[in-house]
Amino acid sequence: MISGIFESIERLIEYIPLDSDFPTNARFRNNTTIDSTYYFEDIDAVAIRLGVIESGNNTISFRDIIKLLNKFLVGASIEEIVTTKRYKEIQKISYSDLSMSQLLFNFCLAVLDHDYLNARLYLMHSYHILGLHRELNLLLSVIVNEQNLTEDADVRRLLILLAKLAGAANENFELSASNPAFARRFEIYTKELKRLTPLCANHL
Repeated sequence: MISGIFESIERLIEYIPLDSDFPTNARFRNNTTIDSTYYFEDIDAVAIRLGVIESGNNTISFRDIIKLLNKFLVGASIEEIVTTKRYKEIQKISYSDLSMSQLLFNFCLAVLDHDYLNARLYLMHSYHILGLHRELNLLLSVIVNEQNLTEDADVRRLLILLAKLAGAANENFELSASNPAFARRFEIYTKELKRLTPLCANHL
């Protein structure tokens, strides 16, 4: 993985017009859509290196950022998307990192199942407890608030990859079969996981 690539992708989110009163509650500003394009400066050429845009193209969209994150997440670990210092501090006082990583896992599954109320709660806890990066938190909150995005193929791919990453953070992660709602969401997740491209499947 290219050093600092996640930070480079995060900076691109700043070019998308968003309305946000706090990091866990953001939405598109005015008539912005997932495909609206805006001028940006690809200082680290990350968008070009990952093949999302062509050289000489100085515009970026929310979808382009989603695609960048999808390519990054295929080989990423949870430590790369959280505040490392806070994550390690909480690990020291927690019996395991299951409760922390499961916050993000449950967020992804809730969005996939259109349970936006619980998704917002999980995201808020992921930000404050897990230490999820602010810019990623903003992007995910847009997905929750702009609910038409949750059926978009690129967005759902992002949610699946994030869920896979969060689930892999703890080898002892197990399905709570006694919870029907969770069991239904887990089934949605596993079905969509199997539909990922061969490139991603090789890393799962």
